[in-house]
Amino acid sequence: MWGGGLLMLGRRSAGLAPRPLCEMLGTRSRGGRVPPGARLAGNRVLRKVCRSGKGFGNPSSPSSVPRKKRAKGEKQRGKKNSTAEQAALDALQTGKGPKGVRPVDIEEASKGRLDFVQVKDWGTGMPDDVGKLEVKSFKPVVQESDLQPFYERLARKLETLQTQGALNIAQQKPMPPFEKWSFGEHRYCSYICDQQHVHNALETAVETCTKHSAVVRKDDTTRKEAQTESALTMLHQLLETEGLARSQQFGQDLAAMMATQDTECGAQLPSPSPEAVAYARYLQQLSRTATLDEEDEEGESDRTLCRLMANGYTIMITHLTTGFRIGARATEELGLLTRGATNAFQSYPESTGNPLETFVEGMNRIGPTLTTEQQEHMFEELAPAFTKTALLFVALAHED
Repeated sequence: MWGGGLLMLGRRSAGLAPRPLCEMLGTRSRGGRVPPGARLAGNRVLRKVCRSGKGFGNPSSPSSVPRKKRAKGEKQRGKKNSTAEQAALDALQTGKGPKGVRPVDIEEASKGRLDFVQVKDWGTGMPDDVGKLEVKSFKPVVQESDLQPFYERLARKLETLQTQGALNIAQQKPMPPFEKWSFGEHRYCSYICDQQHVHNALETAVETCTKHSAVVRKDDTTRKEAQTESALTMLHQLLETEGLARSQQFGQDLAAMMATQDTECGAQLPSPSPEAVAYARYLQQLSRTATLDEEDEEGESDRTLCRLMANGYTIMITHLTTGFRIGARATEELGLLTRGATNAFQSYPESTGNPLETFVEGMNRIGPTLTTEQQEHMFEELAPAFTKTALLFVALAHED
């Protein structure tokens, strides 16, 4: 089973520790800094968790403990309270806690993430021993809020799906770590061929639906699909007007690879894989369904447009995160820079600025134009959309 880890890929340089999916998707503060408000909120949360005597120790009644011993214990806990809390905070935040315990992300804690654990042995209940508790099971849960920016809600929904195993893909062998992926000439040519095929299908589907909705809206501006069509138009502007569309650039890279290759790629351009062909057909089908000129009392056209936008989100965000890391690795191993084959992840209009930030801002503009029901339609499509996108990495996720 693999696939959920694709957005867990670590930093560009091989060998560095992986970063969590929320960081790969840009949900953390820029520059890695924790806002002061978040830090204070996290401290309050941690202090409540570390407060001595809350939920720890033997559940027996106080009367079962001798009075003198109980009084002595309470006195000791009172003296150690502040130092124990501070020590726990320092250890958890700096990663110097017990082996196997992950550091506490203050920003994550302030945004409402809860990690449920089942403790095997509560020990003595003394503050100094809190960090030594033996955990039997661990289950992360990500809480979402309608008040969060829409991009962050999408990213956290993906993170929730990942913890639930909903993004896994059944394979005969588990996916090897990224450092062992194969970046041979033939495999990378196949990868960019698949990307070009799917990105082209996405851009065509979005453009077709946008043009169709523009014509229909002239006749009836009260249609319930109008909000979704407006959001889709904004996605089309992100791709075309703001320069995030990538099919042309992938085509340029493939042509550059073929023009500068030796013999490994063969004399002909590679053909799209069955996975890429199937995904492109799915996007085309969404476009056809959304543009049917028929009575749509059940709102199928509206749901289809939401599904198309969800696929647009997963395709673009995967390229802007994992795709950029793949590009950096391929540049090192295949000399793409001197071969002029870095267009897909390097060539953007100057007006685009930072592509990921531009995409995030664009999705945050799209979210408020959708109703709660329409947003839910997008959320429901995230898991199948992501697994289809993940299959496009099969060409590289091999150990040769």
